[in-house]
Amino acid sequence: MSLGRVLELAVTSPRFQLRVLLAPHAVAESPVLIAASTAITIDSAPPVTGLEFPPHFDPSIFSSTVISHSGVDRSLPVATFPQTTASTTLPVLSLQGPLGGIGDPDPAFSLEVPRGLLQTERYIDSFYRNFYAAHPFILPKEPLLVLAQGASLEPLIAAIRWIGSLFVEQHASQGLLNDAARLIDGNLLKDGFLVQARLLLIIGLDGIRQRKRANKLMSEARDISIQINMNTSPFATSHGRGIPILEESWRRTWWELYVVDALMSGVHQTNTFALYDVPADVGLPCEENQYLLGQIPPHMHLNDTENIGLFDGKPFSSYTYRIQCACILGTLQRMPTNVDYVDKLLANWMLRLPASKYTAYCNGALDEMMFQAIMMWHAISILLHQPHSQLDPSSTYHIKACAPNTPATSSDAFNPHTKRTIRAAGELSKLVTHRVPLLSHTHFFAYMVTLSSTIHLSKWSLAFVAQDDEDLRQNMRQSIGALIKYAEKWPIAQHLGCQVKRIAKEVYMMKKRQQQKSPE
Repeated sequence: MSLGRVLELAVTSPRFQLRVLLAPHAVAESPVLIAASTAITIDSAPPVTGLEFPPHFDPSIFSSTVISHSGVDRSLPVATFPQTTASTTLPVLSLQGPLGGIGDPDPAFSLEVPRGLLQTERYIDSFYRNFYAAHPFILPKEPLLVLAQGASLEPLIAAIRWIGSLFVEQHASQGLLNDAARLIDGNLLKDGFLVQARLLLIIGLDGIRQRKRANKLMSEARDISIQINMNTSPFATSHGRGIPILEESWRRTWWELYVVDALMSGVHQTNTFALYDVPADVGLPCEENQYLLGQIPPHMHLNDTENIGLFDGKPFSSYTYRIQCACILGTLQRMPTNVDYVDKLLANWMLRLPASKYTAYCNGALDEMMFQAIMMWHAISILLHQPHSQLDPSSTYHIKACAPNTPATSSDAFNPHTKRTIRAAGELSKLVTHRVPLLSHTHFFAYMVTLSSTIHLSKWSLAFVAQDDEDLRQNMRQSIGALIKYAEKWPIAQHLGCQVKRIAKEVYMMKKRQQQKSPE
């Protein structure tokens, strides 16, 4: 019995209520990088002509050498799936085939997951319940645990456990982090599962304010992913063993690394979105419900998003819209002075967005991928327009999530950049009121809440804005409340919240002094 058949039996059983389509499928054809689209508000936008990304985004031509982004030793051995035999610490049967693939299991093979990987295992369950929807690139729980019987996934499982512990048992998290780091650092064979484990640690470390470690792991993950050709379309099929849900996981791993690289470069103002310049022809992710059910449709490529957007109204997956926003951020970082061009990209993105995607809900449930896409869209709009606005950034200069300008004398004198900046900040603030638990969102949203707060504070600091402006005060209360809530699980939010509260107090005292000095 092949592993594919084992996975099919596992995920179609009544116990799991999942179905994985295991027939190999044809791979979509050639590559090209994105034609982003965009706009100014969620409800409407001015018509803008179609616009393509510059030619250097075309990933159809690959260099014979890979440029190092972090100095990782490229002489390290590169393994194919699965790279090692099953762990000796988990009492399971090895499914290692003679060619490095997974062969037929022993006739006594059972679908039960090995000891130590029980479905009810608290940290793993917490990971999938509290974190997975915000960064859904590894396999869904049941297929992953079945796959773990035939491949050594200890580093990945350790990373999952650590992330899960952050939500249920934080006092145990340091030991679990040490375990995960030891397993990742000690694994000499570089493979896709190691990239996945690193990526989980990158996200988590950023959230707990260990930015140096996160940056180091990001550099390593970028280099390893390119070294093993994860940025190419054949990687998913050659390492997916003919299992569509596993192939989809590999595609998602590349794109999640891409999006997280973009987010980290944006929120930390480093402009080091290295993967933006890496050619890639990886297929685009499907919708989340399709992935969770294992019903993987034929995938599209980025050139499809260009052509379809021009000639028909076929929507893309929410994950794809999120990728497009990451690409627009990369464009802004490379061309910060080309405001009109990036503004058209933003406008085109929103114009092409189907009405069903506006609210970031799908069948009454949170569509986290669309939520993050909209979040990124408004943040990019702030980063684009704020430097050209009349908002004085001096009062919020020390807030590290703040966007990098002649102050206006009245709201009527606001130039278009100022109006768009203020509007985008208001829309970001509205996302806090989304009808879902705040902690169900990615921790990167805490940075966006802080970014919008810096704009509210900059506006409040203007001399003509009243000290008791109720809208601004409510926005600030809401933002600080959101950061306090985030701080329950993510230490970075506590740090950002302290910065915002300190600056808000300074602005308030400044406004109070102005009011006392002004004539009756």
